[in-house]
Amino acid sequence: MYLSSVFSTCREATIHRLVPLEGVQDLTVPVVPAPPVTQACTVRPYNAATDNQAVYDVCRKTCDDGADGTEIFPFHKDLIADKLIGAFLEYSPEYCFVVEDCQGVCGYVLAALDGKRHLQRVDSTWFPTLKEKYQKPMKKMEEQTPAEEMITCLHNHKSFIPAESIISSHPSIVNVALLTDRVTEGSAKQALASAVAALKTNGSCGIYAEVPVGDANTVARYNKLGMLPCKDANPPEDQILVARAI
Repeated sequence: MYLSSVFSTCREATIHRLVPLEGVQDLTVPVVPAPPVTQACTVRPYNAATDNQAVYDVCRKTCDDGADGTEIFPFHKDLIADKLIGAFLEYSPEYCFVVEDCQGVCGYVLAALDGKRHLQRVDSTWFPTLKEKYQKPMKKMEEQTPAEEMITCLHNHKSFIPAESIISSHPSIVNVALLTDRVTEGSAKQALASAVAALKTNGSCGIYAEVPVGDANTVARYNKLGMLPCKDANPPEDQILVARAI
C-alpha cells in the first residue's frame, strides 16, 4: 500500500509523493469525527524557520497528561519543551510533522530514526546545553517550585535506553502531542502515518515512545494510534514504554 506523506481531513487527500505504508493500514483508514468538526486539519512537515515556538507552545499546553501546564512554568515557559522535545527539532527535523488548522499549529508527531543514537546525543550534547541555560536551584527539594524540581531533575538526568531486544524491533523513537479540542482522531493517525512513512522509507521497522507512569490519558491516546505497552522493556519506575511495529 502507498500513500502520501502529507494529508488533510478533507475527504480526498492530495498525493504529493508515494511512500510505503504496508503494515500500518489502520493509520490510513478515514475516521468520522465525533462530535463533527467544521474545520480541516492539515498535516505537513515541520518548518524550523516558522514552527519552533508553536510546537513548543503545544508541548506546554499538553504536558500535564494532555492538559495545559502553562501555570506550572510561569518563569520558564520553554522548560518543559526544551526537556521533552527540543532535541527532536534540533537533531532530526526531517522526521518531524505538525498538525495545523486555521488557527495555527495544534499538534505534532516528532521522531528520530535511530532512537538509541538520539538518546545518546540527548545525554552527551543536548542536556549539557540545557544545564547551562537553566541553573540548578540552590533551595532544598522541599522548598522548590514544580519548575525548579524539574530543573533539578534535568541536572540529574540520564536517558533510559531500552534493551537491544526492544531496540532491534522498535529502533525509532517518537513523541506525539495534540490539542484534543482541535485535532480529530483521524488527523492524529494521519500525522503518525506521515512520520511512519518517512521512517520506513529509511529502514525503520518499529517505533516506541516514553510516557510518564501517571499519564493515563496520554497512554490512551497512544493506544488509539496502535502503540501498546511494551512489557519486556523494563523502563524506570516512573515510565511506561509504548510501541508498535511499522
